[in-house]
Amino acid sequence: MLVSIVRLKRLRWVFALILTALVALPVEGRCVVEINDTAQLSGKVVQVSRVYAPTIEDAEKISTLPSLLDTLEGQIYPMRYTFLQRGVHTDFPVRPVPPAKLGQESLGTLRNWYVKVGYGNYISPLLESYYSSDGAEAVTYDVSLKHLSAWGRVKLYDGVRVSAPHSSSSLAGTVRAVAGSVGLSGEAQYRHVYDNFYGADTLRSAVYNPLWRSGTNAHLVDAAFRIESLSVDSSRFRYDASLSYGGYYDSRSERQSRYSVAFKGQKYWRHTCFGGDLNFDYFDKEMNPSIGDNVVVGAMPWVRIGGDRWRVQVGVQFVYDYNNGKGYPYFFPRAHLSYDVVEGYFVPYLEVQSGLEMADYRTIRGENPWISPGLRVRNAAKRLDIVAGVKGKFNNRLSYNLRGSYAIYDSAHFYVNRAIEVVDAMSGIYAWRAIKSDFGVLYDNADVLHLNGSLDYRLGQYLLLGIQGDYWHWSARHIDVPWHKPKFRVKAHASYNLRRKLQVGLDFNCTGGRRAKGLDGVSVALPVEYGLDLHAQYRFVSDWSFFIDLRNVLACRYEIFYRYPAHRFNGHMGVILDF
Repeated sequence: MLVSIVRLKRLRWVFALILTALVALPVEGRCVVEINDTAQLSGKVVQVSRVYAPTIEDAEKISTLPSLLDTLEGQIYPMRYTFLQRGVHTDFPVRPVPPAKLGQESLGTLRNWYVKVGYGNYISPLLESYYSSDGAEAVTYDVSLKHLSAWGRVKLYDGVRVSAPHSSSSLAGTVRAVAGSVGLSGEAQYRHVYDNFYGADTLRSAVYNPLWRSGTNAHLVDAAFRIESLSVDSSRFRYDASLSYGGYYDSRSERQSRYSVAFKGQKYWRHTCFGGDLNFDYFDKEMNPSIGDNVVVGAMPWVRIGGDRWRVQVGVQFVYDYNNGKGYPYFFPRAHLSYDVVEGYFVPYLEVQSGLEMADYRTIRGENPWISPGLRVRNAAKRLDIVAGVKGKFNNRLSYNLRGSYAIYDSAHFYVNRAIEVVDAMSGIYAWRAIKSDFGVLYDNADVLHLNGSLDYRLGQYLLLGIQGDYWHWSARHIDVPWHKPKFRVKAHASYNLRRKLQVGLDFNCTGGRRAKGLDGVSVALPVEYGLDLHAQYRFVSDWSFFIDLRNVLACRYEIFYRYPAHRFNGHMGVILDF
């Protein structure tokens, strides 16, 4: 036992000496070992096997949570309930949603040139030519040249065949440019139109009807410049300003020039859009008989608010019409209200539209080319036009629009035929009467109810179907019948595109209920106009096609205006080049 104690004491001194030696080692050597993975110590190389990674051991999770003493005491009521598991049966089958399919519809190649040349019956040459620059350029431009004429004959109601020529030619060009957030555009156009007074009651009236079978060559010149803001930032002021000129001159020495300036602007402020429209129109007229100039000045402030599914816009337009030496001030309300009840499927809307409808000589001749030369027509004031309707879609292919409107007009004009009255010199009574070839106008304050409905179906770029119906009911103060105004109209169209190889279109139109003023104010019912048009185009190769256009396939005999029958069946065929 004593020997063991002695041995333990010796071992204790040996361990103490070894520990003292380790502590006495140089400090530099220990630092090298800690910093460098490989170090030279006393002629030996020490290799560090791993980086020092400290660990936490013997840690315990705190399982004791602090307690909160609630000062509110109340009685706890026990509650018992059970769930009854029952199957729900429906009366309609649930159709599984088919997986979405991505249709591969390649875009057509953009081409610079388009030329359409054809010829038809009634000696009808046809020419349409377009050139457009590349859309990727900073400045783009396009030029167009058109011509369409018909020199055939029509049969009057007394059996006489007369020539009913019509010709229209135009040359137009447009330039567009973008400078930062500003868009600039300018356009110019020249048109030549020829029409003939071929309508007459009887050949006997030719002696007292100097305009019969005489023609009018009209020259129309238009030019416009426009500057607009293209910024999509709603916090900035957006504007649209334009300056335009419209000139008219014909072979009967009737002249008119229109100078127009228009400005539109809008600015958002706290989710509310404030805007206004300004316009100035000056009509310089040289007519026979003499007609005074016409100046129209208008200003309309408006405000618009809206959300994700609704929009409201209200405004009022002030218009001052100085016409032929007299001034007429007007106030026209404007409003729009729409609410998207079901996103895109059911959108009711309400609008209040009103304004001054220009009736300058050029506009009236565009409506009726057989008016009396130099005829003066007053501007019509649409005092109020309330429109209510609902629009939307049944699905992504089938859409609809149903609307009704009630309008109040001041000085609405209606076209009436002029009459020839030959008085017997001996008896002083009318020897005979006849209808002349030109038209005048009658004015009256009138109300009109208009109902409109349309239905459209679109299947991609291949199939398009549509139908539209209109109904009008006029109620004038003094005129019993709204002369030459239709009572109903039905339109239908269909088009099919087979892989851009074959394109076929079909249009149907039926208009009826028009009445004209005959001799002694007798109301004459005009024939119902029903027409069926067929269009077809077949592409032989990538850059040229063959087309055929057939109009009035049913050979309906109708009148454009009273005593002015239209051409019956007519058509064109030719080729189309696009490259």
